[in-house]
Amino acid sequence: MPRKKVKFSLAPDIYRKILSGISLDRIYLFSLKVDFNDSLKPDGIELKIKEKPIYVIEENNLIITYEYELQGISTNDNIRFFKIKSIFKIIYYVENPDEIDDEFFDIFSHFTLEMLMWPYFRELVQNITSRMSIPPLTLPMRRK
Repeated sequence: MPRKKVKFSLAPDIYRKILSGISLDRIYLFSLKVDFNDSLKPDGIELKIKEKPIYVIEENNLIITYEYELQGISTNDNIRFFKIKSIFKIIYYVENPDEIDDEFFDIFSHFTLEMLMWPYFRELVQNITSRMSIPPLTLPMRRK
């Protein structure tokens, strides 16, 4: 899965300063929905993955909602074989909440959150698909 190159304008030293003032509190699965067409027997599937992080600041907490949607589309007839939609919550303690803005979050989500959350989603997909009486699906490792 090639990732597109993104340019950011926040100076690296400012980004590192803000980053040094946050610490991970917890990560948990907030929501999970699975749709499965068990009458379909595809010869192959094409995977479509969407992800979307959203953040809010509440007092000294950076609260992130990270949504994944994975669809397996049958290559035979272009019908959806399965859909897995999950929402994770990630909570960070923030020393200076006023420093967290959209520019910082764009960089943080691109370089840190994507790498942090991918193993959670990979494990979830493998676990869920193994329970759907299909071969477990192992998503590839993500590289930056």
